[in-house]
Amino acid sequence: MSNLKYSLPAPRDGFQTVVKPGDSGLKYIHFGLLYLKGGGEWSAAADGKEAVFLLQGGGGRVRVEENSGAEMVFLLLPRRSLFHEKPSLVYFPPDTKFTIAAGPEGLSGAYIEAPARHRGVPFHVTPDLLTQQTVGEANWQRFVTLATIPECGARKLIVGETINPPGNWSSYPPHKHDTLVPEVEVPMEEVYHYRFSPPGGFAIQRVYDPPGGGERLEEVAVVEEGDSMVLPRGYHPVVAAPGYSLYYLWVLAGEENSYGAWSDDPAHKWILQNR
Repeated sequence: MSNLKYSLPAPRDGFQTVVKPGDSGLKYIHFGLLYLKGGGEWSAAADGKEAVFLLQGGGGRVRVEENSGAEMVFLLLPRRSLFHEKPSLVYFPPDTKFTIAAGPEGLSGAYIEAPARHRGVPFHVTPDLLTQQTVGEANWQRFVTLATIPECGARKLIVGETINPPGNWSSYPPHKHDTLVPEVEVPMEEVYHYRFSPPGGFAIQRVYDPPGGGERLEEVAVVEEGDSMVLPRGYHPVVAAPGYSLYYLWVLAGEENSYGAWSDDPAHKWILQNR
């Protein structure tokens, strides 16, 4: 049984924490899932933290109370598919109070926090602001969307989505981001959250340290619908089972947030030279 895999019971109305600081070595990320029935509401405050809400299904609106006392309202247009539509995301700077309200069809999504102290402005990332990139080729091609675009102002969190076609690998060649290497790699912990199409799919997630040093991290886990995995350090490739498309939400956090600041496993980096 993996010490890094987390599973919730059946979804229930309201917010449920999946992982938080202290779980499997996490220092920064508090990650959970929000489900609201039609017309339902959930209110919270990002006290001493920055936060994001990423819409995964349904639609609604977000009311935000700024530190100045002014109120902003962001409309979350309905999202029908994780696999064919880009997300909406709302960024909350530290100490923001807000209410997420579901539309008639209900709403589901991920709410994520990390400690932060800067001042900022709430920002609504709409799907038209996002670009889905094709990364890799052959059976390691996947489709990646960075949701926390620079305009949103996040200082600690990086959040995005990846789609693996059936049988394909991602986070490949394997990469890691657990060591400070100036201009190359920045230490950031990570969490993955998995979904599948059609239902009933699974994927294989490996997490491992490079050779040398002390006790090595080496875990391989079967992940299924709704599972999440903490990636505290090390390389972390994942492969979808044949016949099933894999969606995973990924969350990075650290003292710095620098997207792309990672190092590839030298043992497998050669695949980039054969493109």
